[in-house]
Amino acid sequence: MTRVTVPGSKSHTQRALILAATAASPSRIINPSTGDDSVVLTNLLRQAGVGITERKSAGEKVLEVTPLRVPILGPEVFCADGASQARFLSPLAHFAPHDVTITGSSQLLARPMGELRQALTAAGFEINCTGAPDHLPLRIGGGITASEVRVTAATSSQHVSALLMAAPGLPGGLGITLEGPVVSRGYITMTVRTMERFGITVAGREGGWFVPECVFPGTTITIEPDWSLWPFVVIASHFSGLPCAVPPAVQEDARFLEHWQRLLEGEGDMEICLTHTPDLLPPLAVGAALLERHVRFTGIGHAAFKESDRIGVLVRELAKAGTRATFHDGALDLTEHNGVTGLLTLDGAGDHRMVMALSLFALRQRVHIIGREAVNKSWPSFFTEMPGAGLSL
Repeated sequence: MTRVTVPGSKSHTQRALILAATAASPSRIINPSTGDDSVVLTNLLRQAGVGITERKSAGEKVLEVTPLRVPILGPEVFCADGASQARFLSPLAHFAPHDVTITGSSQLLARPMGELRQALTAAGFEINCTGAPDHLPLRIGGGITASEVRVTAATSSQHVSALLMAAPGLPGGLGITLEGPVVSRGYITMTVRTMERFGITVAGREGGWFVPECVFPGTTITIEPDWSLWPFVVIASHFSGLPCAVPPAVQEDARFLEHWQRLLEGEGDMEICLTHTPDLLPPLAVGAALLERHVRFTGIGHAAFKESDRIGVLVRELAKAGTRATFHDGALDLTEHNGVTGLLTLDGAGDHRMVMALSLFALRQRVHIIGREAVNKSWPSFFTEMPGAGLSL
């Protein structure tokens, strides 16, 4: 039997932290993510005046949050590598008596933030990109003056979640309407469900939502194990011949099981759409390579704008492992598999999900991963836990 402890969902943890910080009474967050992104967000909220204490209860990690309701961000907010904390904190600049600059590491500054800038501008902020156009650092002045905003979400949906979570604290609330194609819609659903867990009314309407101004209470919320991390355990367990019991989940990434079953059973060419679950691309692509399946992954264009260009990294690193992958017309095709022997040296490009995915090749042969410390972003104990699923490097 597989013996691996998967940490709490990073996405769920960060939403719970933002809402707990702006509630009217204390909250308890059980089984939060232990990754760097969640630690950074926790510390940034502390700097903004929110009380957050870590405790152990019945063997589980618990964050006890004493809210400020109106956290006051400092003049500069350094978000390290985390795009999620950068996007989620940006609307809170509304409450600061000064301009707020959202910035981060060189990796974060390289990620496009045009949709975030456009959304904040539509809400009424005065935005100045002090570095490259449509990239962080963003200097945010003024505040949210709009009662209705129209936003796009073609490369990320996190700025939509950010505005939804800020809406209860705005006079009159906020209406949000989506324009054009939307990616990662399941993460917006996660945001809405988490808000409802805090007692916030999120009224769905054609093309979007309206969130009324409200004072909402804190709550106790248990974070599900992260289903963007479970795929690595499932794949390793399969090739190691170990039974693997997975937990139920409402996270969109739990659709991995459906895709994985298709790969296990599939013969000939197949197509898998990942428009709303882009984080599944790295494990599914490596899993398909190990199974020597011919597969086309569609709806993945936004995967080029993550911690790395995941599409480009997969094409390059899969080639080293003997799999031909090509990207064209918005799809990644795996078409040829020619097994290689000997030591594989693979470069995770400083991307936690790429490091974890490429490490799966160790199920077949000896592997050296460059930049393996990147796993600290979401699963610091990855390399010590995964032997429990039969994967050792």
